[in-house]
Amino acid sequence: MKDAANNGGGAGTNGPPTKPTKRTAPHAVAAAPKQQWMTAQEVAAESRRHHESVLNALRRGLLVGSQSGPKGTWSIERSDFNDWMRRGKPLQRAA
Repeated sequence: MKDAANNGGGAGTNGPPTKPTKRTAPHAVAAAPKQQWMTAQEVAAESRRHHESVLNALRRGLLVGSQSGPKGTWSIERSDFNDWMRRGKPLQRAA
């Protein structure tokens, strides 16, 4: 006859744990690089531009970014910032 406390799992028993432990495959963690986001203030500091210049570039579409709402903060992907820097940080569109 089985003991009621040792019915195949749970705390204080000899059986397997009640909840299986979650294990991630090592290749799954390293496969997707973490996307890094920057604020307009961080972009301004790193590009050595005035914050308002960065905001103007975002509004004009010269620097790609997204806003959380109409007056929300800007989020810029690191790759878009790097692309903007490679192009010479233009503030006006080419004619």
